[in-house]
Amino acid sequence: LMATSFGADAAPLLIFSPSREVLAEASPDGRLQLWDTATSTLRQQLVRNSHLTVRATCVAWHDHVGGPTLLAVGCDNGSILVWDVARGELAHELKGHAQPVLDVLFESSSGGTGDTLYSSSADRQVCSWSATTGALLNSAKAGKVAVHRLALAPDGAHMLLGGSAMRLVRLRGWKRVSRLAGHAEPVQCVSFSPGGRYVLSSSGDRHLTLWSVSYSASAAADPQDQSVCSIALDAAVAQLGFHPSEDDSSLSFFALTADGRLGVWAVPASMLAPVKKPRKGKPAAAQRLAAQPDCLVTVATEDGQRAQTDSQRIFAAAFSAERELVAAYGSRARPHFARVSYTLPNGDFKPTVSLPRVGNGLLAAAADLGPDGKARAKRGRTEPPQQLGAMDMALPSGMSARQRVVAEDDNLPLLPAAATAALAAQQTEAAAAAAAEVAAAGESASFGERLAGMGGGGEEAVGPAKGPGDRQRKPTASSQVSLLVQALQNGDHVMLDQALQVQDAHVISATVARLPVTSVLPFMQAVLQRIQGKPARVATLASWLRALLSTHAAYLMSCSQLLPLLTPLYQLIDERLSVFKPLLKLVGRMQMLQAQMASQAAASRQDGAGASDPLFTYDEAAEAAAADEGEEEEEEFDEAESDGEDEGEDDDDDLSDLDGLDEDEDEEY
Repeated sequence: LMATSFGADAAPLLIFSPSREVLAEASPDGRLQLWDTATSTLRQQLVRNSHLTVRATCVAWHDHVGGPTLLAVGCDNGSILVWDVARGELAHELKGHAQPVLDVLFESSSGGTGDTLYSSSADRQVCSWSATTGALLNSAKAGKVAVHRLALAPDGAHMLLGGSAMRLVRLRGWKRVSRLAGHAEPVQCVSFSPGGRYVLSSSGDRHLTLWSVSYSASAAADPQDQSVCSIALDAAVAQLGFHPSEDDSSLSFFALTADGRLGVWAVPASMLAPVKKPRKGKPAAAQRLAAQPDCLVTVATEDGQRAQTDSQRIFAAAFSAERELVAAYGSRARPHFARVSYTLPNGDFKPTVSLPRVGNGLLAAAADLGPDGKARAKRGRTEPPQQLGAMDMALPSGMSARQRVVAEDDNLPLLPAAATAALAAQQTEAAAAAAAEVAAAGESASFGERLAGMGGGGEEAVGPAKGPGDRQRKPTASSQVSLLVQALQNGDHVMLDQALQVQDAHVISATVARLPVTSVLPFMQAVLQRIQGKPARVATLASWLRALLSTHAAYLMSCSQLLPLLTPLYQLIDERLSVFKPLLKLVGRMQMLQAQMASQAAASRQDGAGASDPLFTYDEAAEAAAADEGEEEEEEFDEAESDGEDEGEDDDDDLSDLDGLDEDEDEEY
């Protein structure tokens, strides 16, 4: 089984379950949807709270019999999410790659224990994990280039590493056995035959190559000896696979191209036989299968419409049973599934198979469609007209060229002239209602005075002072819509801040509901910029943001720029929630201390004892005065000592004088 690559980063990743009962779709924003192939309905959706922070890059099913049903999703941040489908929860989050994960693959239960998950990344590492515990078992360097695709041989002992060249390695010791070179670009699709003798590969271009694999290291490594045949198709290859129940004596495989054409080929036994070496001087003739498949499966096209431009294409397929395929086609928002038998009762291939078209509406039931894909008319019952929602609105015809270019860059949907005229009429009615309110007020108030009236009449209000008898008019939804649209078109931040000061829930919901669809994204961007710049305003802006997301959810989900727009908001919410648990612990401790103090005070009052005197009282003024007195006493003591020393020196001088006199007298004598 292989994850389907559509050659575009925004395309969803699709893979059928081993039983072909479920199709797993990993969208780029991290949501994992499981579709029932029997009823074409959504069976389950697996999503994390932080799904907007990562993008899915690959997906793989776990086909271990008797074990848990697991789904592995590789992400662009290097992590791998392993989901337990039965329990509907995340089993493991594997972190071992430094760059985006390129492919994931579970070990088959037929060729091994089925408990190992393999992954390759742009960091040129191939890792093996335990599917049960999530532990990293082994990590090996793939070489100088990254491995884009992994394929496990049926014997469970060898693996094919698909880069620009494919290398067959032995899992024990990761030793290279052989090398298959010939693709100009990295391999995007690769599949082993049931017996493991042949490999089918494509690098995402129009060419499909069938290889003969040798498991002996001493075999010749000439690509001409290893390439069995090649096919040149009309479009790039999106998916391929061998029929699982056939041996290597006769093979059949399918290939799905990017334009939705599903072809089935049967490889003749003569082409699988060993090719005799040519004589000297005569080159070997290159073997080729016919580009036209033995059976071609397509979706019935409308009159005059080309298959290349048809939106209802086949975008996923797999062999489901003997001589049968299951195909997913129609809208990717709600896929439709069909099981196709591509052979006649005598075993011959059907030249072509045409699938019926799905109804034009996403909500049309498959049971109400005829063979031609058109809805059947019900007798005695009239269907109500279809109502257009916010995502069906169009750009108004009166927009300037610059505004239309910006809107077209934002991928805003366009509608016919009737819808545009209806939108213009709605805006005209809103402007007329706002003008009528101003005329009914009986005064020619300026635009600044109206803003001051809605701002609450504070000190920052602009306009003449109101008397005590004047009553402030409550802002209405029609006037708020006019102010918001004009502020967004002119880039007036002051006017927009004044309009956002309204906190009436009814006015906010009615204003957002009347907001033109062309102003939804600019208004959301302005609100998010204010939340990020001043997080303290979240309490006042949360009501506006909640009304925007709930009222225009259908339109916002159709905008491709919604993901980068909401990612900073989600990160801000995560940062605020990260301190929630420590604050709860602090509040609990403070409440415990207050309860202990209250219980002690209640016990003392019950015993009749008053408040106990403190054991020690510290008076800073008294301590300072005592310190000053001590310093004065020390100074007086030092002065007294210095005076005593001076007197002692004088006495010593007198004694020395007397000694001198005695010496003179002795000399005279």
